[in-house]
Amino acid sequence: MNEARVYADGFERSFAEVKDLLEFLAERGRNAKWIRKPTNTLRLAPLEKEAQNLDAADASMEEILEDTEKNTQLVLKMRGESYPVRDCAIRTILSRAGVNGDGLRKLYSGLKLNFQLSGVTRIELESVDGYALSGTVGIQWDETGQPVIGEAENAGSILVFNAPDENGFTPGKDYSIFTLPCDLYGGYRLSIYKDGLVAHYFGVHQTVEPGTFITPGDLAESELEFDDPDAPLVEEERPELDATTTALLRQYQQNQTEENKQALLNQMGIR
Repeated sequence: MNEARVYADGFERSFAEVKDLLEFLAERGRNAKWIRKPTNTLRLAPLEKEAQNLDAADASMEEILEDTEKNTQLVLKMRGESYPVRDCAIRTILSRAGVNGDGLRKLYSGLKLNFQLSGVTRIELESVDGYALSGTVGIQWDETGQPVIGEAENAGSILVFNAPDENGFTPGKDYSIFTLPCDLYGGYRLSIYKDGLVAHYFGVHQTVEPGTFITPGDLAESELEFDDPDAPLVEEERPELDATTTALLRQYQQNQTEENKQALLNQMGIR
């Protein structure tokens, strides 16, 4: 086990005896530094927007930034200072804010992907209408326990998801791109990079609700056409809604029952 990577989300270690565990904890305590700040001064932000504010001059910080990019892709901002965030830190922050259990699951939302292709090294997700997929938001809870998401600051409509290593994403493995709750009904673009080429997929008629993940249900990998990344991007015309879908959509908007919602989703081929 490389002790230099004790910061990593994937770090683990076994102990043969209790005294070894106690010595390890004591050593971590001697090398730890506690920073105390009021919770109302803490902000989470995307790593890609704050990378320039982090000092990666020494090798250890460079490794930490690489590990952060592969995992949480977040930094903690407080009064002009930025720190890479570990997965366990996210859980602690949310717990201190009183967000846990079912409430915690209601905050996770985004896009789930599972490729059978090998060699996919990068994914770009874009809201074609320019709606916020990432940013800094305030979260409150209504009387029913549902999260109410505030207006996004430093919003971004494009997210980049890189594979953890040069071999690319593991075929058949589930991956999640976390986003803000977002209306993607008007369309979204997935740019899939493989072997130095890129293929584009356009999805429509889907909405990322708080606590839910969408999937590109009609994405057929065999139909992807890979091309030079510098080639002009031509967006296909968005499909028109047929009469049946329009009627079901109007019905759901007027009476938002689970039955009407499912009828609409079935009509659009979304599960």
